[in-house]
Amino acid sequence: MTRPLPDPGHELFAPFWAGTLEGRVLVQRCDTCATPRWPVRPICPQCHAEGFSWHELPDRGVLHTWTVVWHRTIEELPPPYAVGIVEVGGVRVVGGVVDCPFDQLRVGMRLRPVFQAVTPEVTLVQWAPASPGRATEHQKARAAEEEK
Repeated sequence: MTRPLPDPGHELFAPFWAGTLEGRVLVQRCDTCATPRWPVRPICPQCHAEGFSWHELPDRGVLHTWTVVWHRTIEELPPPYAVGIVEVGGVRVVGGVVDCPFDQLRVGMRLRPVFQAVTPEVTLVQWAPASPGRATEHQKARAAEEEK
C-alpha cells in the first residue's frame, strides 16, 4: 500500500499543487468581493460570484488549534504526528506541524510553511515554527524583489 496522495491534475486544485512545487502556497480570491477562499471551490461562499484568481499566502501563519495523532490510521504515516489548523492570509488551512516537540505547540504560535516533495508531481505543505533566517529560497527571492 502506498501513501494516499492528492491528484495534482484536479481541475480546481491544479494551480495550488503547481504553486507548492515552487515553494508557494496559493489560494483563490474572489474577483468580485476579494474574499480569499480555501478549500478551493467554483463559487464564492461570500457573494456567490464565479470569478476568481490565485494569490500567494503570506509566509507566516498562526496556529489556531492542533491535535496529536497517536494511533496508526495509514500504514505509511507512523504516529505520533501533529496536525494543525493554521490561520494565514484570511483562511484556515490544515497541515502537518513539524520540527516542534508536541509539548511546545501553543495556540497563537507563529508558523511558516515548509514543503515536502513526495513525488516529482506532489509537494505537500507542512508547518514549522517561524524563526528568523529559515526562509525558503522562494521567500528569500520574494523579499529581495520587494526591497527593489
